[in-house]
Amino acid sequence: MPMLSSAIIPQPHPQKMPATAAMPKSILVPIAGISEDKAHLQAALAIARRFLAHLDVVHIRPDAAQIVAAASAATYGSAELVPLLLDQLEKDAETSMAAAQATFTTFVREQSLELRESPGSVDTVTAAWLQQPGYPAERVAQLGRQRDLLVVGHASGWSSGDTGTLETALMKSGRPLLVLPPGVSDVIGHTIVVAWKDSAEAARAVTAAMPFLAGAERIVVIEISEEDADKVRESEGSSERLVASLAWHRIRAEAWVIKQGDLSAPDTLLAAARDLGADLVVMGAYGHSRVREMMFGGFTRRILRGADLPVLMFH
Repeated sequence: MPMLSSAIIPQPHPQKMPATAAMPKSILVPIAGISEDKAHLQAALAIARRFLAHLDVVHIRPDAAQIVAAASAATYGSAELVPLLLDQLEKDAETSMAAAQATFTTFVREQSLELRESPGSVDTVTAAWLQQPGYPAERVAQLGRQRDLLVVGHASGWSSGDTGTLETALMKSGRPLLVLPPGVSDVIGHTIVVAWKDSAEAARAVTAAMPFLAGAERIVVIEISEEDADKVRESEGSSERLVASLAWHRIRAEAWVIKQGDLSAPDTLLAAARDLGADLVVMGAYGHSRVREMMFGGFTRRILRGADLPVLMFH
């Protein structure tokens, strides 16, 4: 992987101090009554313990009648199958809800977590169970607006096998989204890669990630370049200016500009992150609609689909 440049900007002060950005104190974790739920809860708990935060664990129960109505309209008839389909969906929803609640109950007991629905005076990790009806995509986005961070997984059940719900939560919640790959570890944020681009989206993602950056052991700001030498030097300057800005928060980072080779830009980024042993990628989310995402390359969509390490995104 050809690396065009690498620089470390000295800190303006000798001591590393916490960043000034507010720490996440309320975290939303959707679960679906599937085997991956426990790993997602463990990862969210590790973050909650770092910041002494509260976990709102939510199960969204889809409205079976709405699903059947939509399916019936799409299939142009088959009215005789509707009662059977509705009955099966209701049974599946009941099974998933019971499994999700059982997972939460066991998790709270094993971790000795205090159940609490509102903030108290004690600075400790707490948890609450939420059960909500509706379309998962919209409900997760809506609930996320009142929390500081959303922790979700690729295989979270409510994503229905694609990135639709993840995209909705990302684009409509107005909050940072931590996307977990299958088999995620609860070690997140020791080595962080910042996917940098001189854009407002990337800048907002860095701001959202400041509590994570402040506690990292190593941070590498990476920009992927497809341009000529002049553009590369311009990118290098932007990356180094970000590293210098982080230094004012006592956060030490490195600036890399990597030329894209045979791999796509997102795959080049992920390959570099793996080579570094990164356990978190921070990036802005680009695109205002799915159509635009498909037309303009879909960097965000590719990361949502296939990142094999945790990714903190912000739109």
